[in-house]
Amino acid sequence: MSIESESLATVREYIDAYNRDVRHAQEQFFADEFEWIEGPTAWFPEGRSGGRRELLQAVSLSESALRDESIEITSTIASGNAVALEGIWRATVTDAGIGIPVGSKLEVPLAQFLRVKGGKIMSSHEYVCAPTVGAA
Repeated sequence: MSIESESLATVREYIDAYNRDVRHAQEQFFADEFEWIEGPTAWFPEGRSGGRRELLQAVSLSESALRDESIEITSTIASGNAVALEGIWRATVTDAGIGIPVGSKLEVPLAQFLRVKGGKIMSSHEYVCAPTVGAA
């Protein structure tokens, strides 16, 4: 199997796991020396970054405000151990504190650039668009 095929397989396995349990997927697939960058968003205009610890803190924040988080992969491409993923992130709002009515369905187009080594994700750079908010 080529390095590209291995990298794509790891990312697809990660997304499958994410769609079942966000926290567990990130604990399972992200390397100890993981690097995370999230570009600016409506909720975090300065963006966010850090390592595994900071990402898991972000997961805790989202767990308190959202449920049914999932990512639908719409396309991927790999070069060596680098994978570019285009997708749609979805979730349901459970906390009105984020400024969106409880029960609303969110859809957010995203681009994610990941590096993979030995079956672990070494880095993730994420760029999300403005959310589409559907009725509760």
